[in-house]
Amino acid sequence: MEKVYIISRYSAKTWHERRFNKEVTKYYCRRIAEAGKRPVAPHLFYTQFMDDDDPKARRLGRDFAIKDLDECDSFLLVIVDGVISSGMRGEIEHVTRTGKRGRLMAISKAQAKKLIEGRDTDGTARDQHRPGGRL
Repeated sequence: MEKVYIISRYSAKTWHERRFNKEVTKYYCRRIAEAGKRPVAPHLFYTQFMDDDDPKARRLGRDFAIKDLDECDSFLLVIVDGVISSGMRGEIEHVTRTGKRGRLMAISKAQAKKLIEGRDTDGTARDQHRPGGRL
């Protein structure tokens, strides 16, 4: 089964922004799984038991994440409103050096909100269980 690593933003200034970033990542995890692929989102997993605000734990989590990235077949880079975090930047630099293949999804925050609320970006209702387009 193809493994797809998700590069998306986790860090944020507020709890609400971080929750939003996590919801965006979970949306793309679902889409990848619906496409029959295995999503890999270390920033959702490792932060369950490691403190992202602790510099030592963050470095260790980033090291783990890069190893996960190396084990994946491809990546999906999700950029919301043109914002790239320092963690994303490190992952982007890594995939550039290694030549890993991947895709880019650049969306606005308004589009992302519609997606995570279960609506297509044109505002129409979306069937939650319908497999989406290829990711």
